[in-house]
Amino acid sequence: MDCSDLTSYDNRTRCRTAKPKDKSYKLPDGKGLYLEIKPNGAKAWRYRFELREGEVTKESTFAIGDYAIAPIRETPEEAEAPTGGRRFTLAEAREERTKARSLVKHGINPAPIGNLSASSGNRKTPLHSRLWLRDGWP
Repeated sequence: MDCSDLTSYDNRTRCRTAKPKDKSYKLPDGKGLYLEIKPNGAKAWRYRFELREGEVTKESTFAIGDYAIAPIRETPEEAEAPTGGRRFTLAEAREERTKARSLVKHGINPAPIGNLSASSGNRKTPLHSRLWLRDGWP
């Protein structure tokens, strides 16, 4: 079931109350974003996308980060404040998906950017990824 037509409250509730099963499963949010629930109870945000390289279209997944529970009675200011680290609320995961979609539309794989969070000086990371992290994507 694609949850993009549900309200944020409904999706937050589904994410928070998702229970582990015998096998990993996905709770889709829409536009490629989904929450993966693993048998050990771990929850992680993933973004599935297709990137065209010449005549070949490759399907890939970008690991956004772990799921963070947003407080139930948070103020608007608290809702806007980032959780920090590699943990993301539903709203933050959607923002990351939007950034990644922008890169994919320009033919750039967002995966190398995710590996950059700890050190922005990684020489193995493409220049466009480092510039995107430094300056933001237009």
